[in-house]
Formats: sequence, C-alpha cells, structure tokens
Amino acid sequence: MESKKIYSYLENKILSNELKKDDKLQSENQLCVKFNVSRNLIRDVYNDLIIDGYIHSQKGKGYFVNDKKFWMKNLNPQKKFPEYECENKLLDFKIDLPNWFLENYNLESKNFQCYTKARYLNNKELCLTYIFLNLNLIPNPNEKEIENSVISYLSKRYDFSKSYNFIKIQKADQKDKEYFGLNDNSYVVCEYSIIFNSDETILQCSLDKSRIEDFNFGYIARVV
Repeated sequence: MESKKIYSYLENKILSNELKKDDKLQSENQLCVKFNVSRNLIRDVYNDLIIDGYIHSQKGKGYFVNDKKFWMKNLNPQKKFPEYECENKLLDFKIDLPNWFLENYNLESKNFQCYTKARYLNNKELCLTYIFLNLNLIPNPNEKEIENSVISYLSKRYDFSKSYNFIKIQKADQKDKEYFGLNDNSYVVCEYSIIFNSDETILQCSLDKSRIEDFNFGYIARVV
C-alpha cells in the first residue's frame, strides 16, 4: 500500500537521524509529486506520524520533527498482528477524565465524553482503553466508527497538529483486575495520550491500560 510505503520512508529518515529534531519535512505537494499520489493520502500519512509522536505541524509553516521523548508507536492490534484475530468492543463502563489530564492541561471533565473500549487478541484481553472526546468539537460522534478506530474516525474530519504520550506503571484498580484477571498486588502499564487539533485545541484524550508483560518496552528503549 502506498501510504505504508510513504510512512516507512519518512519514519526511516527520522529514526536514522537523517531528519533531526526541529527539521522541516517535505511539503505535502512535494511528496505528492515524488510518489505520484493524492494530497489527501499524504495528509493521512502525516496525521499518522503526528499520532505516533514523530512530528508536529505548525499552521502555515509545515511539518517538523519532534524531540525523541514524544515518539511512541500507536499500537493498533489489527496492524501489529495481521495474522491474528483482533476484536474491539465498546463497554458500558465509563470513568471521569483522569486527574493527570486535569492537572497537566487544565481541562474540565464535563467537556469530555468517555468511551471505554476493550481490545482482544485471539480472544485474550489485550488492552483496556478509555477514550475521551471533546464535546465542544465532536458533539455527535459515531460510536460504531469509534469502536473500530477512533484515530481513523477523527483523521477523516480533522487535521492533527501534534500528539503527546506519557507512560507510567500504576497499581491495578478494581476494573483492571476484573478485565485482566489480576491479583490484588498487580500493576498495569498506563499510557496517557493527547491529540491536538490544528488550532491547538484538544480533540481527544485517552488512557490505555495493559498488562506489563504485554507492553512493548523495546520500542521505548530504542528512542530514549
């Protein structure tokens, strides 16, 4: 697929340090000519790179490489494990916007709608994701599309400017223990993520929880 080819081309330039922090990437038009593809396809590729934390956009100026501390692969089970059976389910269980978002970004929980997504790989619990959409920007989200891929849903409607990811280990709460089948003294990996719209407003916050043994720490070790 052309989009994967172009994504890999740009990702390799960043990982090899050919493109360094604050370097400007080629324009959408330049890549359209280089690969003989549509501008929409190039824009989708740049949105994917923004989501993965590699780059950010500056309105009217272009796309620029992020500091390594922001790099984080957006682990989509369907892409990562194409040979396995992957399933997403929206659950009725909801939580308020976690304190980490409230304290670091001065947000109000009432402005965000929570969707809880369970991810399964070959019928095994892989990840528990809490998605928080900004109701001021996304008043009537399509739940079926959110269940499938919230990133794909948003990228069709908005131009992302940047995303941030923060990871820490936390003691499992009651829902974690029930979902993953953990004991009282267990811990889980918590990945806090934020996606910004092109006007710098926050489109989405998310909290992904997974078992420590299921999380790919190897990628983080390569980029710090």
